[in-house]
Amino acid sequence: MIFEKDVINILPPESWLSQYVSYCSKQTTSPLAYHLGVGLTLLAVSASENYGMRFFGKMPCNLYCLLAGRSGEDQKSTALGLGEEILDAVNFKLIGDQPASAEGLIDSLASQSKQSLWYSEFGQFLSQSKTGYMESVKTTLTNLWDGKNVTRRKAGDTVIRATNPRLSIVAACSIPYLEQFTTPHDWTGGFMGRWLLMYSRRERTMPFPPRETTETIETRAWLISAMRRMSETKLDKSIYCKGLDDGAQKLWSDWYNELQNRDLPEMISGTQTRCPAIAIRIALIHAWDIGDSRRGKPWFITREVLHFAIEVAELHLRSVISLADRL
Repeated sequence: MIFEKDVINILPPESWLSQYVSYCSKQTTSPLAYHLGVGLTLLAVSASENYGMRFFGKMPCNLYCLLAGRSGEDQKSTALGLGEEILDAVNFKLIGDQPASAEGLIDSLASQSKQSLWYSEFGQFLSQSKTGYMESVKTTLTNLWDGKNVTRRKAGDTVIRATNPRLSIVAACSIPYLEQFTTPHDWTGGFMGRWLLMYSRRERTMPFPPRETTETIETRAWLISAMRRMSETKLDKSIYCKGLDDGAQKLWSDWYNELQNRDLPEMISGTQTRCPAIAIRIALIHAWDIGDSRRGKPWFITREVLHFAIEVAELHLRSVISLADRL
């Protein structure tokens, strides 16, 4: 489980993300871990479609984030709603419709390759995807996390193709739904291992929502305008990530080797395997936030950027381990 002090200790100063978490913390008592996850996903949605790096193949910059907690007590939907409100003001076209079929999802991404999905209760999707036509949606989502092109064939041999898709998802899920509607294969086979899991509990109380102040209005306006500028940034092919700098390479090797030697429950083997990929995505997102990747020339992921990414990946891993016995 993630505590609020854990998030406070790792937030990068002078970043859009830290401003977003601070803003949301004053609007609701939702755990800061939820705002961290939503904020990272918003940044992923704002990134250019061709933004990414080579990491054992193509590594896109989209993100799937799952907010896990108690039903009705931890204000998961409230945290999700604050993020969706910001994105709607930035560009409502970046918010997609929840797909009713794999075919519908492919059609939607074929017409707009970069978009996001928002689920206030992901348990309903998980229950429907155990069998039947929604199971194919889960398979398609698995492929889309990897940024793979997806196609479908219509009558008359017409092929619908979503090229270079960039789909990000924010979902909230109550613990009983995860217990009941995810299978061992979901965690060991890879679907749930692809999600940045933020498992937390509400630590603060607030008897009534705070009044709108000039500071609140100005902060929200800044968050929207700054994210709009990021979302409108287009990268030339000559602007790419060259990998890790020397300091980051040493940090990565130490952490990766230690991670591989950890004795973790077999149930979460898929999470352990994909944790490095999640860390690299977080590093890309953080570099996008602070501008390292938007300066018009090839760039490296620095040790400082990677350190933050590893800290987030560790919070994710702690969340999964905390839930392992219940899954």
